[in-house]
Amino acid sequence: MDSLSEFSNTKSTTSKDKKELNLNEIMEKGDNTKYSIYALLNILSVLFIDGLEKMIYVFLIIPLNEYFHFKEFESELCSSIIFLGLSLGSISSGYLTKYFKREKVLKICSFQFVILHLFYSIFFYKAIFFICRLLIGFLLGIYTPICLNLYCEYLPSKNRGFRLQVVWVAYSISNIIFLFIVILFMPKFEIINLKKVLLISEIIPLISFIINISTLYDSPRHLIINNENEEAFQILDNMNKEKLTEEEKNKIINEIKNNQISNNGDIKEMYNDYYRKTSLIIILEYFITACGCFGIPIITTLTTKQFNLNKGKEDNFSIIITQLIIALIGLISNIFAGFLVNIKYLGRKGSLILSLVLEIILVIFAINLPKFFPLLIGFSQFFANIFANILIAYNSEVYNTKIRDIACGFNLMIYRFFCMCSQFMFLQLNLFNYKAPYYSLGILSLFALIFIYLLPYETMGKDIDSKFEDCYYLKFKNDNDEEGNLLKNEE
Repeated sequence: MDSLSEFSNTKSTTSKDKKELNLNEIMEKGDNTKYSIYALLNILSVLFIDGLEKMIYVFLIIPLNEYFHFKEFESELCSSIIFLGLSLGSISSGYLTKYFKREKVLKICSFQFVILHLFYSIFFYKAIFFICRLLIGFLLGIYTPICLNLYCEYLPSKNRGFRLQVVWVAYSISNIIFLFIVILFMPKFEIINLKKVLLISEIIPLISFIINISTLYDSPRHLIINNENEEAFQILDNMNKEKLTEEEKNKIINEIKNNQISNNGDIKEMYNDYYRKTSLIIILEYFITACGCFGIPIITTLTTKQFNLNKGKEDNFSIIITQLIIALIGLISNIFAGFLVNIKYLGRKGSLILSLVLEIILVIFAINLPKFFPLLIGFSQFFANIFANILIAYNSEVYNTKIRDIACGFNLMIYRFFCMCSQFMFLQLNLFNYKAPYYSLGILSLFALIFIYLLPYETMGKDIDSKFEDCYYLKFKNDNDEEGNLLKNEE
């Protein structure tokens, strides 16, 4: 009898000691396996291309205008046409991954980047340059949200915010590499070397393609949602370093599928009772992001020229150095954002508010202090980058896996459209008065602050497939702590 009770106690102790795994714990356990590292390499590679292709015209606006003899409308169109492509690609991305495997879509896009960049660098004609920028934008619109979502789905919740920010260093490094190429081959914007600079920069999409074809795996979350359980658990077994039991597999499947707010993964589900307010505010905030990150940079070169109007042709080198300073500050901002977003009493919402307030202050000071313009506008871009990156990360976190590709693709389509419009708008405002774009951004940002405060959900420290509670600026209610802190302490 004693031995029977001892056996019973041992059995219950053993079952108690064996902790049941959930998906987030497996992601933490397998954080340094090849799958999470490959997801990181893929998002870095696409952000390298993103940084290159978006900023080519911004950095080379003066020599490109001289080479092609752009009329005013053509100059504005050349800067904005890539964002038209990005808008069309972004809305397509969610539907493509709904009907085709993510890996297939991404590999095709990656190969086409190499071809299109090489094509417009060799056949350097106005019409070809326009068409290729449109098509590259379309591919980037497909590629970027899928890779960002894939990476987000591999991250454990405890350090997700930091890592979703830090990956954007690739965007800034791409800008810096391209500017060094410009300094080496056309330091005074000599248009004779323009074609050579574009050909050398082909190395960025080529490296990205090599990384993509050799390191691409879909995430277990997305595979389970699409009923590809065998492939999903093959990855999870490797990440867990031991095979999962059938009971554990069923628990993970239920954990993911039962927490999905959406049923069919359609755009209309972004505007159900749970997501409506969040979706509308994200779109409004993307307009401010577009103005700060793409409206201001397109006129920075022109403003610098305005401040140095009588210094002549030799001053083109100082314009390149100004752009390099801004790019270097942008690089630091991506690292700083990772630390900011994980501050317990700020979270995602508080970080957005703080970065936007500092951006507004610096922009207003920059335009009124010409001697310090490069430094101040560089630091304003520091906080503009932080704001943009946190918002894009929040966009990936707040929607569940069932509609993540569709929702992020749709919101990014709106964002890219705003980027295109902001460049037209800011170039027109610059014609009216060179200070007008900067003051306009300040006024618009004040309204944006109110809407950030009204965002209903805080994603910090929460699993991306959990149902978020309504939050009150620095606090939210949860099951364990009725007036709990923003982030629960995790053991």
